[in-house]
Amino acid sequence: MEIKSFLKQNYYLIIIILFIIFSVTLIFNHEPYRDEAQAWLIARDSTSFPDMLGKMRQEGTPPLWHIMLYPLAQLNFPIQSMQILHFIIILAAVILFITKSPFDLKTKLLFPFGYFILYQYNTIARNYGLAVLFLFLIATIYPKRLEKRKTYLIALILLGLTSLHGLAIAIVFGLFFIYELIPKEKKKKYLTLGIALIILFAGIGLITIAIENGHNAFVTEYTGKIIQRTITTADQKLTLPSMTLINAFLPIQNNQLHFIDNNVFISTFGSTGLIIFLIGLALLVLIAYSLMKTKIGLARFLACLFVLELIFWIILSGGMRHYGLIFALFITEAWIYLNSRNVALNLDKKIKKSNKQISVTKINPKKYFPLLTKEHRAEARRV
Repeated sequence: MEIKSFLKQNYYLIIIILFIIFSVTLIFNHEPYRDEAQAWLIARDSTSFPDMLGKMRQEGTPPLWHIMLYPLAQLNFPIQSMQILHFIIILAAVILFITKSPFDLKTKLLFPFGYFILYQYNTIARNYGLAVLFLFLIATIYPKRLEKRKTYLIALILLGLTSLHGLAIAIVFGLFFIYELIPKEKKKKYLTLGIALIILFAGIGLITIAIENGHNAFVTEYTGKIIQRTITTADQKLTLPSMTLINAFLPIQNNQLHFIDNNVFISTFGSTGLIIFLIGLALLVLIAYSLMKTKIGLARFLACLFVLELIFWIILSGGMRHYGLIFALFITEAWIYLNSRNVALNLDKKIKKSNKQISVTKINPKKYFPLLTKEHRAEARRV
């Protein structure tokens, strides 16, 4: 009984310790990939901070990760320091998830050891781990976003500085927050204008980025060969949204040496576009159903997904590191919804308790009015 009691009270410590053990094992048996080394070499070989920012123009990504690497590289620390820094970032995200999220114990136990958190955003040191951390930070702050507006906006700005995909998500979250602050009677007017502006600036922004990055954004050089990373055929364009969802929510890789970006479902059914399309459609329906009770959350998720799919369609078809952000975004929206539901349940308990303890005529309107049911609100107004 004592052991069970200890495990129940300290489960988060056990999960974190296990996560650290697995992570250290993976990280120190992982040789940095070329894109990991690229970020480090840019930070190391730049003659000055402005010089590094100038080189960032060809990277197609905001500079936050490089800014964090710059002091380490300039102080001649080994490249392993980049891996340690990245591990601290994703460890902070895991700690936030375990200690602050409203998910049940099974979810908290399994989530840190999934493909994305344990491997893609942990073992491989890239800027996308920062996006996961800031998404979870946003979910933590969200219930008090109206009271802590500056903190919430800073979290959105930091998310936008992690990657192009993080920027897209941050803009959508920011626009929803601005819409939330608009007086109710003006919402319809501003909603139509906002949708038009989003479509306009999203199109201009994506075209500008594509032109700015030119060859570098569209082509990847690998072992002496030029591999096109954009989608070229009509069949690929039709199935790309489905493939992104399959990679995000069913990230099962083939059991082979070069397993990254080699999803078992896509490699098995890739030649049959209809099957891929139907699997993706089924996943989208399941996602929509799971978020159906939160209209704002569902709308925000679909808006983010739409913008991300535009990026995959127009600029770069992407890889697992990009698709995983869709999964992280879904976790964030589920986190926000469950938090709001728990708040509603707690308020319901307070209402029932207040109904027993205090008469409606004695209620302080400023303090208790938001907690009352519609019937009691009407009675309080009459009083």
